[in-house]
Amino acid sequence: MLAKDDDAEFGRKARELLRGVERARKSNDYGRTLKVLVDLLHESGKYQESSWVWDFTQAYWDLKYGRVDPILAPKKTGSRPPESSQIWGARAHVAAVARIMSGFRDMTRRTSVEWIAQNCPELKHLIEPGADLVKSISSWRDEFKKGRVKNRYGRWVYERSLRQYCAKGHSADSLFYLLQRAVRQALKARKSPEQG
Repeated sequence: MLAKDDDAEFGRKARELLRGVERARKSNDYGRTLKVLVDLLHESGKYQESSWVWDFTQAYWDLKYGRVDPILAPKKTGSRPPESSQIWGARAHVAAVARIMSGFRDMTRRTSVEWIAQNCPELKHLIEPGADLVKSISSWRDEFKKGRVKNRYGRWVYERSLRQYCAKGHSADSLFYLLQRAVRQALKARKSPEQG
């Protein structure tokens, strides 16, 4: 068989496998999505990588039975458990909006944070009980800006949000809408049974 024929056959198999991702999404089955990745790697001749992802897939499926495989066990980071990546993603949106709004006319670093806290009270669900919302938003803005946030997804969302929000020249109202949407998604993920 010619290399072109091999590529065509692989492309057909890959499209077939990727339809499995669509079915998995409809049934909210992350394990099936991981299995598609395993099969795709295997079909492409990446046998070691396929085996490695298969181990992760099996560990994920074990969660349904109450078993936490060591590869999924959270690392101890202190006295309280770390927040989810979804929560850090929402905090990243807040930090990016606070940073951008502080550059608006008639806004300072302080007034932008106060405005966000006053107009988006649901943000209180992203902070620790008893914490001050204005101080928390200020802290997120500063920690993300300085690159001190350890959560990878949060860092990615922050950088992407800054690029997106700056490129489009959003108004305070449109930034506020995007912020509310991000917070709602994070809070929905926090309440999801999939999250525990």
